[in-house]
Amino acid sequence: MNKSQYLIKMRPGNHILVLGGSGGIGSEVVRALAVNGAEIITIGYGGNRASAEALKQEIEGLGIQTFIAQVDRSSLSAMEATVEAIVVQAGREITGVVDAIGVSPNTPFQNLTLEEVDRVYSVNVRGCVASTKVIAERMITKGIHDAIFVIISSTNGDNSFSAQSLAYDMSKSSLDNLVVSLAEEYASFGIRFIGIAPGWINTGMNDTLPEGMLDREVGFIYMSRQGEPIEVAKFITGVMTDACSYVTGTTFKIDGGYPRRNPSRK
Repeated sequence: MNKSQYLIKMRPGNHILVLGGSGGIGSEVVRALAVNGAEIITIGYGGNRASAEALKQEIEGLGIQTFIAQVDRSSLSAMEATVEAIVVQAGREITGVVDAIGVSPNTPFQNLTLEEVDRVYSVNVRGCVASTKVIAERMITKGIHDAIFVIISSTNGDNSFSAQSLAYDMSKSSLDNLVVSLAEEYASFGIRFIGIAPGWINTGMNDTLPEGMLDREVGFIYMSRQGEPIEVAKFITGVMTDACSYVTGTTFKIDGGYPRRNPSRK
């Protein structure tokens, strides 16, 4: 028996970009990757440079090469410039991406504006398309194989629970479809796409929920509690290893057991 072939490991020579890496789930993903085989990590952030800097110092303390980068997904050209800067400072092409960027306003449908719908789609969907397209095409050009994109959506994309989060739910459904389509598109280039759909997770995204809604929803969860960001991060880290080498085009739910919506759930 060759024991080495049963070891679970990350791609050698890896450089993982965590978009939204200073956020609630993203920062835990960075930590989990750092202790499980990541060689170079770039923490992509939007406006919170201080949090990204603090996390960078923390991960560098573990002996992992760590960089930060402000990510501009407003256009393809802006994203191309961002990726070029990331690669130059790290000295290595990107081999894996975790996209943890997202916004989740909770606005009753009666008060929802088209401007808010546009904003949610711009961040959650358009931005994801921009970064994914630029990085995936660069991987092909640079000959990067055995690469992976992990795109964080939500169980809301498959099981919308309230018109309170309509724009968010629609955007996450779009990401689930993106994973399926791009898995087929890029399989022949050795690039895989996997979706992660967290359920109710204990992050700041829940701060804008109407009073009582979170307690009500937790009551439906089979495990009777919210998940913690570290639980999502550990799962994502496993997905980034060769344990999932034959997985692409699917979205995994991490929800503690959560029933599909039915008329009795009001």
